[in-house]
Amino acid sequence: MGQFLIVRAAQSVVTILLVTVIIFAVTRISGDPAELLIPGEVPTERLDEYRAQWGLDDPIVVQYFRFLGNAATGDLGESFRFDQPVSELLLNRLPATLKLAAAAMAITIVVAIPLGVVAAIYRGTPIDTIAQTLALVGQGVPAFWLGLILVLIFSVNLGWFPAAGDSGLTSLILPAISLSAFAVAVVTRLTRSSMLDVLDSEYIKLARAKGLSEAAVIFKHALRNASIPIITVLGLQLGLLLSGSVVVETIFNWPGIGRLAVDAIFAADYTVVQGVVLFGAIAFVLINLGVDLLYAVLDPRIRY
Repeated sequence: MGQFLIVRAAQSVVTILLVTVIIFAVTRISGDPAELLIPGEVPTERLDEYRAQWGLDDPIVVQYFRFLGNAATGDLGESFRFDQPVSELLLNRLPATLKLAAAAMAITIVVAIPLGVVAAIYRGTPIDTIAQTLALVGQGVPAFWLGLILVLIFSVNLGWFPAAGDSGLTSLILPAISLSAFAVAVVTRLTRSSMLDVLDSEYIKLARAKGLSEAAVIFKHALRNASIPIITVLGLQLGLLLSGSVVVETIFNWPGIGRLAVDAIFAADYTVVQGVVLFGAIAFVLINLGVDLLYAVLDPRIRY
């Protein structure tokens, strides 16, 4: 178990280092940061002064290792648009993103897993057909379109929920539904598929032959053994919810990290873009590491 943890932790560190290389390279390939940050016609001498001030006249390798060393200490640079440290901006926006991601994940777990289990138990029935149809629609509907429709119906026409901003629990419902729709569809289909594989196994037939109740067979034996792929996908979806809520946060003007990324892109604030992408990558890697640890809890065979 200890060796397993060491190997996975080392792989996570290597992955994050590769991500920092990609982030740094892409922001430099997009153009000279000095020219992007200074609007209008500026004399070459003035541009050289700005490059020297921001350390952009150093060799690329030196700039990268400076960026890496600063990032390791939590220093992601200064935002040129907001005139604040990038790490401070991220910390200020993080609670809103975490709240939205947690609400979307809660909806996913509460809706998708029971729906997938019921669809597997009643396979081939109208209940199964309805569940699969809902999952198909959820995977096919774009989040931005769903968000606009929800705003039109429940905010503009009915006036039940706020159309934008973070003003309390009611303002969280529509963006959480929009963000969770795809995850609900994916987890529902996977739960159904995993449960069908397990329900046809011999040990489930033996459990029923021993006289166990159907609830014990389904939840104690079948669902636990079917949960490995489900947890894997839930971990991936949580990473996407934390780092991929840009569209939903923009539609609902949600004051999270996704909205910050959009503002930074339009303002050519490359230091903020670097920080947002790095945050998303680290969150994704840490979540997957946590999922790997859960495997050993759910299936003792993995410990060996």
